[in-house]
Amino acid sequence: MVRALRASGGEPPLRSYWCTYSRAWIDAKHVYQLDVTATERNALHEMLDTCDAG
Repeated sequence: MVRALRASGGEPPLRSYWCTYSRAWIDAKHVYQLDVTATERNALHEMLDTCDAG
């Protein structure tokens, strides 16, 4: 997860994987106590919107 989201097109090409990927990204940021940039935050919100509400 070295690449930044959005700025480098870091999100996976398969939209069906966005939910899993964004959750893993958030977990890694939390575990390593890393900041989330505004660009990442916006991309994560968009990707999390693909998660099933269930």
